[in-house]
Amino acid sequence: MVFEELLRISPYSLNKTEKEKLLTDRLSELTRYHRRNCPEYADILNMLSFGEQETGSYKDLPFLPVRLFKELTLRSVPAGEIIKTMTSSGTTGQRVSQIYLDRATASNQQKAMVKIVNAFTGSSRMPMIIADCPSVVKDRKKFSAREFWGFPSLAQRRYMRSTMIWNLTQRVWKRFWISTRGRRFCFLDLLI
Repeated sequence: MVFEELLRISPYSLNKTEKEKLLTDRLSELTRYHRRNCPEYADILNMLSFGEQETGSYKDLPFLPVRLFKELTLRSVPAGEIIKTMTSSGTTGQRVSQIYLDRATASNQQKAMVKIVNAFTGSSRMPMIIADCPSVVKDRKKFSAREFWGFPSLAQRRYMRSTMIWNLTQRVWKRFWISTRGRRFCFLDLLI
């Protein structure tokens, strides 16, 4: 099943058996893709003596420790095609995980996120307050996994990005409350 076909399925509409089959098929396909395109990943699968014929369920696939993404460069696209690098939020002094995205993957993530969020909020855009640390947004090619860049695109109007929500000026809060009077809005707190 190609990605565009997945987008035609309503979120949360599949029963458990259908979800497990779809997940197994997609993850098996991705495992084959990454094995072909990432030599380090292929080495890991070979060390585990993993063969694709062993995949009757997604539970049979080898799951990687998250730590590997901090210690190895695991990417399945040529370096020149990377448009964004997603990082984990490591504590001070800790190495962060890095996930490399090409244009197609970044676009697919955005489309999937919009589909899922729209199942809850509807397709109309709404005013949105986003609270996050300025350091997270300083480099548009690197971004934190906690701030999925698709959320701002769902906003009718964004009112702020601040290190602390209480740093907002009274003028900004007043303008926001007046503009949202009687309407739904979204508050996205990424400071956690």
